[in-house]
Amino acid sequence: MKLSFLPIFISLLSGALVRSTDEDSLSLTDATSAIFSYFDSGSGTDLSMYLRFDDGLLEGPRGFFPIGGGSILGFSGSPISKLILSEGTRLFVRDPFENANTVSMYDTNPYGALLLDTADSGGNFPCSLASSGDVIYVLNCAFNDDGTADGAGAPSVTAFRVEGRLKKNLRRLPNFSRALTEYENQGGSQIGITPNGKFLIVAILGKSSPEAGALVVFSLNSFGQPSKEPVYVLDSLNQPVAFEFAVYNGKTFVYAVTQGDATMLAYRVEENGSLSFVSSAVGSPDGPGAGLCWVARYGNYLYGTNAPLSSVSSWVIDPSDGSASLLEVDAATEGLKAPVDVLASDSILYVVNRVGGTITQFEIADDGSLNYLIETGVGATGGIALVNFE
Repeated sequence: MKLSFLPIFISLLSGALVRSTDEDSLSLTDATSAIFSYFDSGSGTDLSMYLRFDDGLLEGPRGFFPIGGGSILGFSGSPISKLILSEGTRLFVRDPFENANTVSMYDTNPYGALLLDTADSGGNFPCSLASSGDVIYVLNCAFNDDGTADGAGAPSVTAFRVEGRLKKNLRRLPNFSRALTEYENQGGSQIGITPNGKFLIVAILGKSSPEAGALVVFSLNSFGQPSKEPVYVLDSLNQPVAFEFAVYNGKTFVYAVTQGDATMLAYRVEENGSLSFVSSAVGSPDGPGAGLCWVARYGNYLYGTNAPLSSVSSWVIDPSDGSASLLEVDAATEGLKAPVDVLASDSILYVVNRVGGTITQFEIADDGSLNYLIETGVGATGGIALVNFE
């Protein structure tokens, strides 16, 4: 076992790494969960931890855990989604850019994070993670460290199973690997599993030209193994970056944002894995200038961040047919500075600010509108995941 545990109580005693949001901060034992993010410390990348309490608000960051010598801000040429994955108290991360082709598994508690295992990703530039049961899927996006894709090869999917008596080991599953050779030099952006566990979807960014992007669908068998070939490909998309799932009336829907034209696309996932068009809703009158790149769903609402505009746009889903329509172009702007990754939980929207390194929190009202709550201390510049301790 790798002895890289950096207990957070040491930093509490020294005061060197802890920055609380108020003087009357709650105790560690009061924390019900935590949010983790990447943070560019200047000398490398840290995994930062914000404690979360019953009211959903964050305190911290309460600790920083060095995970590599590369810089998360060094990669700014292409957006990628789901950089960090949480399963129970386990956290799965892609390692920083000087060690770009490995993924690591951590165990977490209110005191910090313990590195359990590190494994080769089996491809070039692992960037997005998903899970189904005890299988962890990794999308190797095939980017160069500067965000370009030329000469970086083709994206690929690899998979691991968490094994061992104490579930501390990552074992590569060679028969689960799938190379997306048709998309060489195009780059990937996200991997996801449908809620019923039947299909794996990969978003291909399409770096070579507008509308070179795609959503590639693989079926999964009862063991979680992807089909040898895609069962469906939706192509000619204008740089799809991120997507979310929802289920209405027993049918699965996928909602994808396209960076190229700042649009929210809705598709119904059919029984055979094909994607049927449902709706299209522009997220910003600025079109490509909006930089719509990340998305989170909460109930019947979708929220997407626009980094160049420092804003969040929102959409509302009609449960009767799964269609999504624009709710507000500027659903939120207060406290936002080049917002990137976003997460929604317990009526709160958490937004990572690339500039400034904070997390801005908004209350999600019953009508989907956003009310500014608080902006946390400096400690987040990309990626976000929620870990529940209870």
